[in-house]
Amino acid sequence: MKAALLFCVLLIVVLASSTEDVETGLQCGDEICTEAQVCDEGRCVCSLAQCRKRCQYGFKVDSHGCQYFCTCNERPTSA
Repeated sequence: MKAALLFCVLLIVVLASSTEDVETGLQCGDEICTEAQVCDEGRCVCSLAQCRKRCQYGFKVDSHGCQYFCTCNERPTSA
């Protein structure tokens, strides 16, 4: 039992260190993906995952135009 637990802990540590989490996302080749992107063959691309949630002000998008998964825009502030 202890060996299985130790194995699981080591596996988690190895996986966590290999993804190289960065403040804004994941390292992908020479790029850093935003949370709205996925790494595909060394390139950051928009995720194709879709959410069935309805957002009154639309979905939040990153600077590349990729939608954050199931994250609604905040209510616009009036100027």
